[in-house]
Amino acid sequence: MKIRSAALFVFALGVLTTAQAAPLAATTAVHAKPDTSLPAISYLKAGTEPVPAIGFTGQLPAGWIAVELRGPFEAFVENKDLAKSLDVKPGAPIRLAPKADAAVLALAEETDKTTITGIRGKWTQISLDRKIIGFAFVGSTQAAPAPMLAAPVPTSPAPTLAPNTR
Repeated sequence: MKIRSAALFVFALGVLTTAQAAPLAATTAVHAKPDTSLPAISYLKAGTEPVPAIGFTGQLPAGWIAVELRGPFEAFVENKDLAKSLDVKPGAPIRLAPKADAAVLALAEETDKTTITGIRGKWTQISLDRKIIGFAFVGSTQAAPAPMLAAPVPTSPAPTLAPNTR
């Protein structure tokens, strides 16, 4: 039982150590999906420690991390995606620019806190105040620490040999 407890503790410590990100060596782009060909939705400055996205359980390609970005974000929605109450309709794409082919920052959720900050033709500029999960490629600039491993602790003394009496 002691071996299991010790091994579990060492494993948990290794996971916690791995989950803590080291400061970034360079300014790093954050994307809506783990794909560097997509436009950046934000940037993490060099020297900052990325905040790992809590609750993200998806698989990521090697070198990518899921990070939590805190709002507010300046973004755009099409006027047709506003309800009569001027709230953004749930499921509507919230874009980075007032263009139909602009990168999607997030999909609107019913609990979103938004404020209208402007109107541009058929687009409404909004301030979105919520956390968003983004993806940063850190593979070439930052290596995750290896988990700590320890040998199991024996629970009984090692056998000893009797001295040779011949």
